Amino acid sequence: MVRAEFWRSDALPFLESRRACPTVSCYKPHSHDAVSIGAVDEGRSVFTGAPEGPVQLTAKNLVVIPAYRVHACNPVEGRWSYQMLHVDEAWLAGSLPELGVGADRPVRVIDEPGRYAAFCHLNEVLFSAVDLREKKELLVTVLDEILTAPAQSSPAPESVRRTWPSSPRSSSTSAPPTCRSPSAIWSRTRV
Repeated sequence: MVRAEFWRSDALPFLESRRACPTVSCYKPHSHDAVSIGAVDEGRSVFTGAPEGPVQLTAKNLVVIPAYRVHACNPVEGRWSYQMLHVDEAWLAGSLPELGVGADRPVRVIDEPGRYAAFCHLNEVLFSAVDLREKKELLVTVLDEILTAPAQSSPAPESVRRTWPSSPRSSSTSAPPTCRSPSAIWSRTRV
């Protein structure tokens, strides 16, 4: 069974999070009006939208996508689990002006377990009952850590480059991966 949850708060309107586990979802090229940070929790996917061409992402990779950048991220085979964080660009520019956000910024792939762990911790806190002030403080700290990380990207192997379907693939007969946070209640959440 595919499980997904969304987190939003009227008190933090510049932020939205999504977790999906396990899923076979495929996406057409699209863009968001926010800076997006994605994390692959399990499985492999191919990210399209980087200037150098498709990039393969594996578990514990992060990808930072500027607002309005056309992109897609789809599983290589079978199911995958991922998290997405969408941060309003104007709020980000005001909160961390030294980062210099903007559509001209490059897509960045980050392959550092410590930054991936910080991202996962942030998402766990967002989905928890922790005070909103603490969530916002942690958000600024983790965004600063992630958005100042050096990029590392490798082109996707030719064997995984392809045109992605416009609708989700049929489910695999293999056992789905387990979610990273079994204690989470997988539902639609609005705080």
